[in-house]
Amino acid sequence: MNNINNFNLKRVVSLCNMIIAEQPRVFMMLSLLLLGVMSLAFVFINLSTYNYSSADFEAARAAIYIIFVFYGMIFTSLAFGKMRDKKGRTSLLMLPALQIEKYIANFIVYVIMYVVIFALAVYLADIIRMIVMSVLPLRAEVDIYPLQLSSLWCEDTANTMAAYMFLQSFYWLGALLWPHNSFIKTYSALTILGLFYIFTGMCLYKLIIGSHSYHLTMFDDEPLNTEPIMWAIVVATFVINYTIAYIRLKETDVVQKLL
Repeated sequence: MNNINNFNLKRVVSLCNMIIAEQPRVFMMLSLLLLGVMSLAFVFINLSTYNYSSADFEAARAAIYIIFVFYGMIFTSLAFGKMRDKKGRTSLLMLPALQIEKYIANFIVYVIMYVVIFALAVYLADIIRMIVMSVLPLRAEVDIYPLQLSSLWCEDTANTMAAYMFLQSFYWLGALLWPHNSFIKTYSALTILGLFYIFTGMCLYKLIIGSHSYHLTMFDDEPLNTEPIMWAIVVATFVINYTIAYIRLKETDVVQKLL
């Protein structure tokens, strides 16, 4: 174990294969559940008017974005699940690999692979929708149009990705801080922090702005572009949470050197 001092990409690939091989039923169940939820959403939306009108397409796109963010939180919470008990932590500790390699392997499986699985689920769910719509006894002859996946990218895509990166980084950190029931604990912590910041912000607004009769005129002539500020906050939060998570995993090196 002490001879492993250099980063090795082959070990990362082996770790990814090991993570998937250790719990194939979990990944299969999550993938099938995602496909089922997506298929039900597509069929329900399509049944509203029996064709993909512009309103149906907007509803389908909104469903894709919502499911992508929410399901991504659940998927991310399963990372580092081996650390939920002493046996699992010891097993992870004794793996002949660098901590950065273990970190990257989990990132590939639980973050990058999730995006691939989700894209495949969207494609298959649309095929299932067309099959279901073609066999249903509809009241009139209708054309079953496929969902144009290339048209999913719009102005809201950037906001969705920003929300995903922001929230997902907290659940990634929570997966290392609370390996057992990570999703519930992280969700509870974010809810409490969110309520605290909202309450604090409202109090500060009333104290600083609400008690004065004047209003700010700095941006009266030109509206403030909040998109760069939003992305700066998202990127900073993403980097900080991922850095803290790696430091948390790196702490096991102290134990490793004592072995």
